[in-house]
Formats: sequence, structure tokens, C-alpha cells
Amino acid sequence: MKKGLEIALHICFWLIAFWVLNSAFALITEREITVNGETRTFYAREYALLFPILFGLVARAVLVYVNAFVIFPRFLRDQDTGRFVAATIGLFLCSSLLEMGLNYAFYRFADEPAYHPFFVAPLLHVFLNVLFWGLSAAYALGKNQAENEKLKSRLRHEKLESELNYLKAQVHPHFLFNTLNNIYALAEREESRETAEGIARLSGLLRYVLYDCKAERVLVEKEVDFLENVIQLQRLRLADDDDIAIAFNINGDYRGRRIAPLLLMPFVENAFKHGIDLKRSSFIRIDLEVTGDELRFRVANSSFNGQDPGKTPGIGLQNVRRRLELLYPGNHQLEVTERDRIFTVNLQIPLTP
Repeated sequence: MKKGLEIALHICFWLIAFWVLNSAFALITEREITVNGETRTFYAREYALLFPILFGLVARAVLVYVNAFVIFPRFLRDQDTGRFVAATIGLFLCSSLLEMGLNYAFYRFADEPAYHPFFVAPLLHVFLNVLFWGLSAAYALGKNQAENEKLKSRLRHEKLESELNYLKAQVHPHFLFNTLNNIYALAEREESRETAEGIARLSGLLRYVLYDCKAERVLVEKEVDFLENVIQLQRLRLADDDDIAIAFNINGDYRGRRIAPLLLMPFVENAFKHGIDLKRSSFIRIDLEVTGDELRFRVANSSFNGQDPGKTPGIGLQNVRRRLELLYPGNHQLEVTERDRIFTVNLQIPLTP
């Protein structure tokens, strides 16, 4: 409904622009007629410039929409003034050439002397181009502001909803956390080393989720420790003779940099869920690399149940796609592929100092 209304408003704008320009540049001619021997003079309005005005609006429509939907939004996103100025000048030239070409082709077809508004009234031509460019810039700014407000409103709503869900669920994790500490003490007394180690790691995971993840950004080293605990817990269910290879490789200096909490966990969880078959040879390879202020995260695993790369499986991974769009809008790359029974996820995101 809103899209249809917007299109209707655009059509009305161009019809009004055509009517205003056509009326403004209509020619007033004086004519005389003789009726019953009496000569009378009257004035007539001729729309001799109808087609040049129409061609000019077509060219300016190209200018308006290319600027409003391509050039100006890119400038607002990248803040690259040099590229913006060059693209704007190029757009002005293309619009002028298009208008001149349409006029030349029409009058050549009509077998009349070619009419080029640019050469007849260059200042007026430039003024109209600047006017329509300004209108398109104002439209792009307004649309960008509306989208930002809509995004902020959605973020506020989702934050309130997340906080409510967190408060509802907080009682159970705290109870489980305290219970795990009691079981850990019992395992220590009975000298069950593997059980105690597993409980300690699970307790560490709960501590991280309950306390550290309240911030919008956490240190990458804490996220790495969290992932290592998750991987070690997953290893506990594997026997020594299982044909399963699990590797977690870390490269680069990530100390002191920050990332959104629990952003990488769904990819690891998905790999263990879909990439391991205890009856067949399986592998999971996780690579985390930090170069400057960019993090590259890659997870590759054997695929046995036909994961669809076009739609990342699992509610957790669908949520992480959504989180990436909200937390790193236009500033992240996520590629999911499946080839030769190997499922691969590649993620690139910027890190906060």
C-alpha cells in the first residue's frame, strides 16, 4: 500500500512539473481575423516547446532517480566526497547529453531544424538541472532519515523484548549455575576428573552468558575463550577411536578489540550439529583470523544431511543473520556455501577498538 502511494505521488510530481514548465514556456501569439468586414485581434497560447520540455523531463528523471537511489545514498554511507563530486558531474553530463540526443533524434525524424535547449538557454538548462538535483537530494535525505528512524524504533522494540525475555529466563540459568557449582564440588570429592572438568567448562559458559554478555560489545578474547569451552565440551561426547577431526585455529592479534557477544557461537553450534556422524569420518575446522580491525571467521564441516546454503539452517543461525543486519548494517560479509559435501561459512566483520 505504501509503495503504491509513493509511486502515485511520483507520477503526480512529474505531471505537475510538465504542466508548470509547459505553461511557463508557452508562446503567446497575436492573430487577426476578419468577421463581417470587421478586423479583430486576439491572442493565442501555442505550446511549441511541448516535446523539448518532455525530453528535458525524461533526462531529468534519470538525473533525479540515479542521484536519489544510487549516488546520494552511497555518499551518505561512505562519506567519500571526491567520488560523490565526480559521480555528480558525470550524472549532469549524461543527463544533458540524453536531453540533447532525444531532441536531435526527434527533430531529425520530423525533418525540421534540430532544437537544442542547452545551446538556446544554457543558464536556464543548468538552473533546472540543479533544481531537480536538489529536490532529489532532499528526497534521498528524507528517505534515509525515515529509514534510520524506523531502524532505531525496531532496535528499541527488539531490545525491550530481549530484556523482557532475559528477565523471564534469568531465574533458571542462575539456579542451574548454582546447581552446577554444587555438582562440581561433589565430582571433586569423588575424584572424577573428566566430570569435574566438563562441569567447570559448562559453569564458565553460563557465567559468560549471564554476566559478560550484558554489554553491547565484549572483548574478542572472552569470545574466543567461550568458543574453546564450547568445543571442549563437545569433545567430551567423542571416544578416542572415533574418526572425527576437530581443529580451532587462531591467527592475528585480537587483544583489546571488541565484538558483539555470542555472534560466532551459532556457526560453531551448527557445525557440531550437522557436521559430525559417529559412524562415518567427519571433520570440523574453525579458523579465526584478525587483520587490523577486521575479523575473518571461517567454519567448514562435513555435511551429511543436505544443509541448504541458500537458507542458513537453524533458528540460531537465522537470528545471527538478523543480528548482523542490525549490528553491522552494510558493513559485514556473510557467505554460506555447500560443495562436495562440505558446508562452509565465511564471515567478515569490523572490530571495535
